[in-house]
Amino acid sequence: MDNVNSIEYNIRDLSTRSVTLFPTRAQVFRDIKNVVLKPGSNQVTIRGLSPTVDEDSIKVEGLGAAVITNISVESAPNHEIFSEVYPDSDQEEEDDVEEDDKPKPPKESLKIASLMSRQEELNDKISQNDDAVRSAQERLRILDKFTSTLHSKHVDIATHLKIYEYERARATQGMLDAKAFGRRLFEQYQELSQEIADAEALHKKATRTERKEYEKALREQEREKKRKRHRKEERTQEKQRIKSRRQLFWPKYCYTVRIELEPYHAFSPASSRRGSFSSEKEYVKASQTESGESEAPSETTCHLVLSYVTASAYWSPSYDVQLSTPKASGSLCFDAMLRNSTSETWENCKISLSTSQTMISGLDDTVPELQPWRIKLVGKNSTGDGQDIVTSREEVESRRSFKNLMKPASQPKSRAAMFGIADTNNSAQGLQAAAIGPPVGHGGGPVSSLQLQSHQTQLMLLEQQNKKRLMMARQEQNSMRPPPQQQQMMQAQLQAQAQARAQAQAQTQYPQSMPVPASGPAPTTQNVLQDFDFDTFLHGDGNEPSGGNKAAIPGIEAEPLDFQNSLVEETGFTTSYDLPGLKTLAPMPVPSKQRIARVIFPNVVFSHTLVAKYKPVAYLRARMRNTSSLTLLQGPVGLTLDGGFMGRTMLPRCSAGDFFTLSLGTDPAIKVTYPKPDVRRSTAGLFTKENSSMYVRHIQVHNTRSATGGKPVNLLLLDQIPLSEDERLRVELAVPHGLAVDGSVPAGLPARPDGTDKDWGSAKAGLNKAGEVSWMVSLNAGKAVKLALEYSVSMPVGDVAMQCT
Repeated sequence: MDNVNSIEYNIRDLSTRSVTLFPTRAQVFRDIKNVVLKPGSNQVTIRGLSPTVDEDSIKVEGLGAAVITNISVESAPNHEIFSEVYPDSDQEEEDDVEEDDKPKPPKESLKIASLMSRQEELNDKISQNDDAVRSAQERLRILDKFTSTLHSKHVDIATHLKIYEYERARATQGMLDAKAFGRRLFEQYQELSQEIADAEALHKKATRTERKEYEKALREQEREKKRKRHRKEERTQEKQRIKSRRQLFWPKYCYTVRIELEPYHAFSPASSRRGSFSSEKEYVKASQTESGESEAPSETTCHLVLSYVTASAYWSPSYDVQLSTPKASGSLCFDAMLRNSTSETWENCKISLSTSQTMISGLDDTVPELQPWRIKLVGKNSTGDGQDIVTSREEVESRRSFKNLMKPASQPKSRAAMFGIADTNNSAQGLQAAAIGPPVGHGGGPVSSLQLQSHQTQLMLLEQQNKKRLMMARQEQNSMRPPPQQQQMMQAQLQAQAQARAQAQAQTQYPQSMPVPASGPAPTTQNVLQDFDFDTFLHGDGNEPSGGNKAAIPGIEAEPLDFQNSLVEETGFTTSYDLPGLKTLAPMPVPSKQRIARVIFPNVVFSHTLVAKYKPVAYLRARMRNTSSLTLLQGPVGLTLDGGFMGRTMLPRCSAGDFFTLSLGTDPAIKVTYPKPDVRRSTAGLFTKENSSMYVRHIQVHNTRSATGGKPVNLLLLDQIPLSEDERLRVELAVPHGLAVDGSVPAGLPARPDGTDKDWGSAKAGLNKAGEVSWMVSLNAGKAVKLALEYSVSMPVGDVAMQCT
C-alpha cells in the first residue's frame, strides 16, 4: 500500500447536499467534489461521522472516470481535542480592561489654597513650639534627678545648688515662653480656620451646580462599572452555556469511511472493465497524441456523494389552531418540529420532510395463516372453563407475540456512551436526559411500534408535487466543469437521464440527481454514472423560495408577516414536504420550528355537550372540515379561542375533505341546573299487588350570553333511565310523551313563567336501546329552557330494586 494515494476529509468540511427527515431518523447526502485521483490505487478517507449513524446504511455513489473497488466502515475513538475545535476567546473587550477616566472635581479657590498654605505653616510652628515645651520639661526632670545624687561628703553643695538654681530658672523661663507662644499660635490657628470655613462656604455656594454634576458623574461612573462587570459575567455564563451545549453533542467515537478508487486507465486490458464501451473508447481516443501514440494518463478528478441514515434526527408535526366564535371560522398552522441531536451540523442544504417510516415491523413478519380451530365435548366433571370456544390457544399465543413485537425497542446505545467529554463536570452531560431523548410519540412518551404502524397509515395526501421547482436546475453554468475528456464521456450518459428520471421520482431515499430503480438489485457505480445529472449535482435543483414575503412597501404598515409554505410531493404512501430555500440544521437540545402550510376553516360548527347527571357543565366542541389537500397527521395542537389561549391538546388524524372535532373545555356561559328527582309512590293491582314509583326531574339550561348580538347555541344534553334485567321489574318512560326507541319527539318548555323565555328556541328528544335519553337543543342567547324527564319503576310488593354489579 505504499503507492496508494491517500486523501482525507473531515465530515464537517464536506458540503451537505440534502437532508431528508423522517419521523424517527434522517438521511443525509454529502458532496465530495473534485477529488483528485492519481494513476493507481487511491484511498479517500472520511472521518468524523456521528456515532448515531447506521453503519449499514452508508452508501457511496459518484461521477467520474474511476471505479470504486472497495468501501469499508469502522468506528474509532474521537481523537480531536474539544478545545482546539471550539477555542475560547482570549481577547476581552476594551471596556473590560481599561478604566474610564474619573470625572474632574470643581476647581478650588485660590484664596482657599493660600489660606490652606498658611494653615499648614502655622501647623508646623505649633509642632515646633510643642517640642520646645517638651524639651524644657525634660530639662527640669533631668535637674531634679541630678539633685538626688548630691549626698557625698566631698561634693561642693553650694556650688552645685547655685548651678541648679540657674539652670532651673532658665528651663522654667523657656517653658513659660514656649507656652505663651503656643497660645498665640492657637489663637491664630482658630482665626485662620474660621477664615478658611467662610471662604469654603462662599466657594461651595458659588460652585454648587458644578459640584452636583461632579457627584452625578461619580455615581454614573460607578453604575457603569457595575454594568461592565455584569456584562462580563453574562458573557462568561453564555460561553459556559454554549460550551456545555456543545459538550452534549461532542462524540466520544466516530465512524470512518474508506473508499478505494482506481481510474479507468489503471485497468488492463480495457475490455475487462465493467462499464460503457463507448465511453471507454472516447476516453482512449482523447488520450492519444497526434502521432497516434497513447501517452501516459495524468491525474483525473471525480465527484462522490456520501449518503447515510442517522438516528437522533427526526421531525414531528405541531399545530396551532385559532378559532373565532362570532365569525364561526378558524385557521390552522401546520408546523414541523425539526430535531438534530447528532454530532453533525448540516449547513446550507435542502431539507425535506417525509412521512415514510423506514421500519414498521420485521421484514420476516409474514401474514399469519389461520390454523383449524377444533372443539370437542368433555365430561361434566372436567376442569375446563369453556374458554376454548371463546378464544383459541393459537389466538392467545399470537396476540401475546404481537404485543411483544409492538413494544418499543430499546436503544442499543445510550447517549452517555456516545457523547460527552471524559474527565469533565457531568453537569452538561446530565442535561442529556432532559433536553435530548428518543423520538416521542403522540402522548409524549417514546414511539412504540404500534404508534409507528398507526402513523404509517397517515401517509396519503391528494396534492401532487409542484413541477415548477424542477425547471430551474440548469439555468446557471458554473466554472466547476470536468476536464474535456470527461465531458465527452458524459455526453452519452446524459442522454439516458430523461428515462431514468421517471423512476427517480418514485424513490424518496435518494435525491433527484441520484435515481434508484423501483425494483431490482442495488444500483452499481455504472448505473449511477449513466443516470447522474451533473448540472443538478453541481448547482442544486434550482429551487427558489416560493410564497415568500413581499418586500416592505412604504405606506403599507398593516400587512401582517407571513411564513413561507413548503412544497408538497406525494409518492405512493409517502408524502414529502420540501422546505423552501437552503437551511442549516445544527445540533440543538431544543427543536426548531418550520412552517409547512396554513389551512383556513370557513365554516366551524360549535356545539355543546352536557352530561348533567355526572357534571353540571357544558363541554364546548368545534367541528370543522379539512378544506385543504393536506392530510393532517396526529400531533399536539395549541388552541386559541377568540384571542385567548386555552392550552394544548392532541389533533386527530384527518384526511383531506374529512371532518374532525376538537374539545374546547367547558363553557361558563351555559348554566345547567340538575335538581334531585321528585318521587311519587303508589300501590296497584287486583290479584297481584305492585309497588310503583314515578321519578320526575326537570333539567334547566340557561344561555347567559347577551340577547343583543348573541347567536343561538347548539346543545346535546344526555341523560338516562334504568334498564331492567328482570321481567318482573318494569321501567316505563312517561315524559317526553310518545318517545320510542330510535325515534324523536319535540320537547322543551320555557324555564321562566314570566314570559322571558317565550322564544327560547327548539329541541327534540331521542331514546336508544341502552336507555340513553338525548335532547338536541337550539337555545337562543339570553334564554333558558326546561327539559322534563319522567319514568316509572314497578315491582312486586316486598321486592326491592338495586343496581346490578
